[in-house]
Order: sequence, then structure tokens, then C-alpha cells
Amino acid sequence: MAPAKKRNVSSSKTTKQSVKKAKTDLNGKVESILESRKHANDVFDILEVLESEKEKDVVSAVDACSKLFCTLLERKELFVGKLP
Repeated sequence: MAPAKKRNVSSSKTTKQSVKKAKTDLNGKVESILESRKHANDVFDILEVLESEKEKDVVSAVDACSKLFCTLLERKELFVGKLP
């Protein structure tokens, strides 16, 4: 009998641990962005999760975006208005 092939696609079942890990990872990225502008490119990692097929991942990414952009607006570090 031939050995089973390794799949490139993960199963559709998500465990609570993977969701918690993803949420923790997103929160860590948000914190690093808010600490220093040198981590600004991590925003793209957060935005990428918004394209996920899994609803829980998308909800976590929306929460992370909300925290990030609300904090930046409160600090007046995010420009709101017309651009030149």
C-alpha cells in the first residue's frame, strides 16, 4: 500500500487553540505597530487576515484593525482629511 500523500491544504476544522494563537498573533502585531513606526508594515499582515475564509479569523482581524486605527486616531498620528 502506498503511503498517504501530505496535503497542501489544511482541514476546514479549526481548533480553539489555533484561533487563540491567531488572535494573540494579531494583538502582538497591533502592539508592536503602536510601540514603534518601524513595525508599520505589519499592518499588511493584519489586512491579509481579512481575506481569510474562516469567519473567526476575519472577526479577529476586524477587532485588531479597530484597536489599531482607533488608537492612532486618538493619538492624532493618523491623518484624516484631504491629501494634497
